[in-house]
Amino acid sequence: MERLLADAGADAVFIPTELSLRGYAIPTVFALRNVLMSPSNTASLTADRRFRCSVQRNLARVTARRASHWIAVSDVARAVALDTFGVPSERVSVIYHGGPDRVSPPRPHRPVQRVVVVSNIYRHKNLEVVVAALASVTKPLELTVVGKPIDAAYQSELLALVDGVPARHRVRFVGPLYGDDLRRQYAEADCFVWPSLAESFGLPLLEAHAHGLPIVASDTRSSHEIAGDAAHYFAPQQPGALAAILERAATSGLATGDLPRRYSWDTTAGRTAGVLRQAAWPSNGARPPAAG
Repeated sequence: MERLLADAGADAVFIPTELSLRGYAIPTVFALRNVLMSPSNTASLTADRRFRCSVQRNLARVTARRASHWIAVSDVARAVALDTFGVPSERVSVIYHGGPDRVSPPRPHRPVQRVVVVSNIYRHKNLEVVVAALASVTKPLELTVVGKPIDAAYQSELLALVDGVPARHRVRFVGPLYGDDLRRQYAEADCFVWPSLAESFGLPLLEAHAHGLPIVASDTRSSHEIAGDAAHYFAPQQPGALAAILERAATSGLATGDLPRRYSWDTTAGRTAGVLRQAAWPSNGARPPAAG
């Protein structure tokens, strides 16, 4: 690897994750995206998953000592870098992900019939609260879950939960979808639900907003930071709170609010490049002139 970096004339290394099992002789910048490495975010996980997170956390602490700089994808992720890994604040920059280039106007205010959740299926995604809430809503709502079943045991628990509710015939797990297939699910839905217990960012929030959908999100720091006034919030461990919002949505619809900021991939790329330049040439962020 060192030979490869030398041949490329590299002045810095960018590793878009929190872990590296090796060090480099040149400045290294890491990106922090996994907030589950904070012990405060793992209470809902199984014992084996908590153990895996603790191993990752310890490896990340070693990584933190070698890093020249960290890029956090949100203030929530920045707090993990500071509080869990002890990274000095001056070595962490918050650079948000970008969002979809095209944004549709808000959907007309109308009763909700079709609800979509877009999320890979992990335990901390808290999908069971959506199924439980749906079971107590008096209106015949349809639920589609788009996402890859990463945690097989949790997927089985969800399917068993669905089998036990009267509305089971209105719940679909369609697996991972991409491109036009994913866009079609957003287009056919009337409302987007984001029930996650812990996130560093949450790209589906931006995708749903770009399709003009009203958003119902868990009342967590990350949801508020990314979605702001664009979402209607519920206590994520209270199915009744979500059911009340869905009941209202099915009766009279939900408004679509505004995001707290513009999310641009061009801005993300430009700010990331700025951090890399500063890490490589800390005096002024400019490459020194070539010798001779």
